[in-house]
Amino acid sequence: MLFFGYSPFPPYLRYHEVSPSGELTRSTEVPIGRGVMMHDFVTTPNYAVFFDLPAIFDGEAMLAGESAVRWDPTAGARIGVLPRDGGGEDTIWIEIHPFYVFHFMNAYESDGSIVVDGCRASALALSFGDDPLPEDGVQPYLWQWVIDPAARTVTDRQLDDRAGDFPRVNDELNGKPYRYGHHAHTAAWTQDEGVWFDGVIQFDHETGNSVEYVFPTGTVVGEAAFAADPDGSAENDGWLVAFTSDLAAGTSEFAVIDARDVAAGPVARVLLPRRVPFGFHGNWMPAD
Repeated sequence: MLFFGYSPFPPYLRYHEVSPSGELTRSTEVPIGRGVMMHDFVTTPNYAVFFDLPAIFDGEAMLAGESAVRWDPTAGARIGVLPRDGGGEDTIWIEIHPFYVFHFMNAYESDGSIVVDGCRASALALSFGDDPLPEDGVQPYLWQWVIDPAARTVTDRQLDDRAGDFPRVNDELNGKPYRYGHHAHTAAWTQDEGVWFDGVIQFDHETGNSVEYVFPTGTVVGEAAFAADPDGSAENDGWLVAFTSDLAAGTSEFAVIDARDVAAGPVARVLLPRRVPFGFHGNWMPAD
């Protein structure tokens, strides 16, 4: 298990590795110099990659009961590449223009570079405490970064023009080259309507094409996890599974979508005995 911890107070960022037997085998502080809300990161066989983005922790405001995080693009942004066989002091930092990412889809190594896919917003697209909802237009879109640690350069491009978040892949391909990824389709991300999700988009990184399924109006959908077909062999042999809620009826279902035909919608809908409150993330754990 590879994981990291971030804090408003020193040490601001640490990276850890745990063996399959549960032993902490690696722990290193990454010198970042400030406390930022670093919600996610990515790893590959040789690297851990951190996006140091200007969602700055404000300790004094937090202790005073105010918003703990402020968006300050004047503070700058950068990407840190930590060799997994080195220490935090070996991190390579590359300056970038400010933006914000809550969740990454995946990352992998290719010809000396690191390719990272994730949902990028132009600014911090969430409210805290009594802060107003995000400005209209501050929405996350699927984006790609290609990082060259040797040259210390980053190139990027937008992959899709539909807002969405909660990206996932077939977990067997985390940190490896992959073709298919999916994320939640956004029903609304505005000051008037708030933020909620109503479907799933599957993106094909090989062709650049995508397919989507949007549930009926008034249905809220959580993050879809990938459940592999035990008899399958292809990357997308399996199902996307998620909880859904009908806001008008006050009921919830467990929806199962064939990952090989997302546009067809659910192949199974399990009505649950009670409402499941809307949550964020989901995982699929095989019985054996």
